[in-house]
Amino acid sequence: MSRRAPLVAAVVLVAASDSLATQQRPTFSARTDAVSVHVSVKQRNLPVAGLGADDFELLDNGVRQRIDSVAYEAVPIDLTLFLDTSPSFSGRTEDLKEDILEIAQLLRPEDRVRLLTFGTEVNDVFGWRPAGAPLDLATLRIGRVSPVNDGVFAALMHRPAPGRRHLVVAMTDGLDVGGAVTSSTVRQTAARVDAVLHLVLMASSVRMYPNAPSPWTPSQPEAGGEARLREAAELTGGRVHAPIFRMNVVNAFTQAFDDFRTSYVLRYTPAGVAREGWHRIDVAVPGVPRATIRARRTYFGGS
Repeated sequence: MSRRAPLVAAVVLVAASDSLATQQRPTFSARTDAVSVHVSVKQRNLPVAGLGADDFELLDNGVRQRIDSVAYEAVPIDLTLFLDTSPSFSGRTEDLKEDILEIAQLLRPEDRVRLLTFGTEVNDVFGWRPAGAPLDLATLRIGRVSPVNDGVFAALMHRPAPGRRHLVVAMTDGLDVGGAVTSSTVRQTAARVDAVLHLVLMASSVRMYPNAPSPWTPSQPEAGGEARLREAAELTGGRVHAPIFRMNVVNAFTQAFDDFRTSYVLRYTPAGVAREGWHRIDVAVPGVPRATIRARRTYFGGS
């Protein structure tokens, strides 16, 4: 069976439910017997190391929680790279391949990586590969449509094994054309899953697709789609990077990866709050004045 089949199936399923978005939300949820929260703490743009459980203040729906454990740096990472291979990047395939290989060299031995692209559907190019393993990029091609939301959605749906963390870095111009998933669904998904999303917003070389492969039926990108993708990244505790030139793509990834590796993972068992429904998470570090804190903002508790 093709590696991409599960991704395509996931996109089809959410597309079927997307028309009912005002009536029902996606059905997956976080387990509330234990909640993990990724937290980046910086002061003057430098990571703050050496913090323990007592240094954090974590509120779940306004109720202060006892933090059971704190992990820093050592947790193995599952890295999903989503690469925009839409017609707007025609002529840049070889440059993008070089970027992928350079990015893969930044992984640690215990990390894993996969690469998602799209042609007429979302493709898993080589499956999960351990750090240092050869990456087969021979099938990487410029696609015929631009389902950016489908790719980000498929990336977020991975659930890592216990003891691992999931980082999604989506390198895209943010212009969704011809996909099945809306940016609103991507935003709802980001609020529910245990992943951190970083967006690297690359400038496309051709905005109106005059040199796109045939057949290609141009249409207008979804109104407000890029803004909702930005919101999705922020909901997970990630951020948006905007490189100006190609060489900055790898630099932007390095910033995202370093930020993720030097963030904390707080684990707690919710107490004093209902299990079901939406939960708002607020994290503070009272002992670090003027700290810049980014953390997952919400999760959805099931019964």
